[in-house]
Amino acid sequence: MRAAGSRLKVAAAALALAASLPAAGWNPDQAVEIVVGTSAGSGSDTTGRWIQRWIREKKLVEVPANVLNKPGGGGTIALTYLNQHPGNGHYLMVSSPSLLTN
Repeated sequence: MRAAGSRLKVAAAALALAASLPAAGWNPDQAVEIVVGTSAGSGSDTTGRWIQRWIREKKLVEVPANVLNKPGGGGTIALTYLNQHPGNGHYLMVSSPSLLTN
């Protein structure tokens, strides 16, 4: 059950990415960075690498797409890195926010 939910989330993210690229009328002219706020091998890293593979296989962009792990601070380090490139579509972030309840 959990794997099916993860696959659904990945598919939704990939479809959103694919839909946004041609609609924007913009094509990247430098490498695309997929920023992941966790270490290699984590669930978010797996999702980022799946998106990277999908971009390559479907030839969605003509530039390299690379996964960049920025673990620490519950995703804060990755988000800080992403915020250093405001409005730059060459940087994407894979995020899996925690839900806390009491």
